[in-house]
Amino acid sequence: MLHHPELGDSILNIFLKNAGPLFPKPTGVEPIIKALPNIRGVVFDVYGTLFISRSGDIGITQTTNSPSHVMQAYSHAQLGNLTENEASLILNRFHAAIRETHAELNAAGVAFPEVNIIDIWNTVTKEQYGFSTLVHLASAYESFSNCVWPMPGADDMLKFMKRRGIIMGIVSNAQFYTPYLFPAFLRTRLEDLGFPPNRCIWSFEVGQAKPAKTLFSRLCEQLLMDSAISSPEQLLYLGNDMLNDVYGAQNAGMRTALFAGDKSSLRLRKDDARCRGIKPDVILTGLDQLSQVVSSA
Repeated sequence: MLHHPELGDSILNIFLKNAGPLFPKPTGVEPIIKALPNIRGVVFDVYGTLFISRSGDIGITQTTNSPSHVMQAYSHAQLGNLTENEASLILNRFHAAIRETHAELNAAGVAFPEVNIIDIWNTVTKEQYGFSTLVHLASAYESFSNCVWPMPGADDMLKFMKRRGIIMGIVSNAQFYTPYLFPAFLRTRLEDLGFPPNRCIWSFEVGQAKPAKTLFSRLCEQLLMDSAISSPEQLLYLGNDMLNDVYGAQNAGMRTALFAGDKSSLRLRKDDARCRGIKPDVILTGLDQLSQVVSSA
């Protein structure tokens, strides 16, 4: 289920119009592939795993944006042509609003806060625009600042998993536009790929980001209620980040696979104390290798 079906075609067109092929860069990491017994479900990260991301993750970090992206987004959303100085001021307000929201959530006891990007743009634009305009502005800005493209083999791998009866889910740092990547680039709705809405956990809806245990636990609880999963150990989580993905999923009792298929997005976190001493069960350098790890449902 998409979050704004009445605007769906427009959002899809924004991403398709501004996209172009991206190719993963070799990481030099050696894969560790072995069959894992009793895996009945696979849970996926999105950015850097199922999709190549130019920024390596969802594109709201300050290091990946520039005033030109703001200028392009305003023009695309038919909000006028900005000067570079005007765009720089807007970009500064954008990141300040994210920092302030994070600080408020931290003060409320949220260790890994997540923003709702529509609320951020509403603050940045000083509540000048309606919801539809904010959706177009946010989608356009993301499409310019963080180009994405399917990871090689993503479509075939997901279809293979569905045919084999593997239960699938998603836990992703995401915004409202993230689910639209699937019909935009894979030409298939999430539900038809094997991801019903109740098995997709998006950080912006929870108000927390990975590696918060809450996100992973919510999916585990859902799968324990409505599927053949009887234990989190029957779930394999696949992601490209040792902290956000491997550490986070292991905390929820899942098995883990590190995806080391693209140098731009691989996050080994060697200097993070939380990642010392933890290891994924397997390391994959191509999505096609997943079939060797999960042999059957």
